[in-house]
Amino acid sequence: MRKRDVPRTGTARIAKRDSINLAQHLSKRCGLTRAERLDFTAWLVGLPAHSLSSTDDLTPGEGAMALERLTGTVELRPLVDQWRVARHTERQSIPTEDATRAYLGN
Repeated sequence: MRKRDVPRTGTARIAKRDSINLAQHLSKRCGLTRAERLDFTAWLVGLPAHSLSSTDDLTPGEGAMALERLTGTVELRPLVDQWRVARHTERQSIPTEDATRAYLGN
């Protein structure tokens, strides 16, 4: 059965609406690229970086939580800056193959 053949329940409709609202909210207020918006959204709900291919991938609870967190925030810039620092720290904490070899003495 294809996705659109599945009957829409109330929860599915709400989740889809939240997903659309979240995407629109982020595109208007953050000034981030699509990939950055998805990464930022994943970070907002505690998912690993690059784990979303669209906001439709969020569960209804995750979508509602992200939307609630964003709509309650007057200025998104500090939150986006926090995300950028967290993302930069994650990248630095992942050892490269060369660093691993050097550490192991190979």
